[in-house]
Amino acid sequence: MTNRYLKPAIKFLIGISAGIAMGATSLLADEFIYGNTKPVTAVVTTDIGLNLADKLQLSGGAFFGSPTVSFNPGFRWDLTLGCAVKIVNHLTIQPEFEFGVIYNALDTIAADGVSVPAGGDLFQVPLMANVLINWEFCRNWFVYGGAGAGYDYVIWNTTSIDGVDIDPIHSEETDAAWQGMAGVRYRFDSCALSLGWKYLAFKPKGLKTVGNSDLIVSFGFGY
Repeated sequence: MTNRYLKPAIKFLIGISAGIAMGATSLLADEFIYGNTKPVTAVVTTDIGLNLADKLQLSGGAFFGSPTVSFNPGFRWDLTLGCAVKIVNHLTIQPEFEFGVIYNALDTIAADGVSVPAGGDLFQVPLMANVLINWEFCRNWFVYGGAGAGYDYVIWNTTSIDGVDIDPIHSEETDAAWQGMAGVRYRFDSCALSLGWKYLAFKPKGLKTVGNSDLIVSFGFGY
């Protein structure tokens, strides 16, 4: 009698367990492939890439006239902490906080049609609040775009002009900054690789706005 009822009960429990396991597998696959099941996902991202800084128009002072300073190609590195919030299937909005470092060496200083080599560097530390939109247009593939605003801590050093060492000219200031960004992202499991573009602009006190164009590669992790 016991075996008569025990075997069907075992079969029933195995069937229920298999159904739960298959459902859990389907749920995890949907979460990691499409990102449709979790309403909020914490995201940590780091990126690094090439930075091209715009020319800087000076207003005189330590230099004669109003020279233009150009910079060599440099680099940008960022670390962002944020969360992706589901709007609808395959579409999320992602607020985030970003800390970065941007470096460029001086190239030349030009005034009155004459350009001479310059030694020194431009060092930036942007602190930004961004909002991104992520859209999964194909399985595991996303496009994203967004914008941000915050502050850029800028350090400026000039150590030589036309190959002649000078008393170092140093300045530090914090300026308002804003940026736009876009790119494409490939997701695997809970990680993602991205290729993107950023443009960060800051407004030095008393000078024209300076921009930074960045081609970046990033790696992100969601949990």
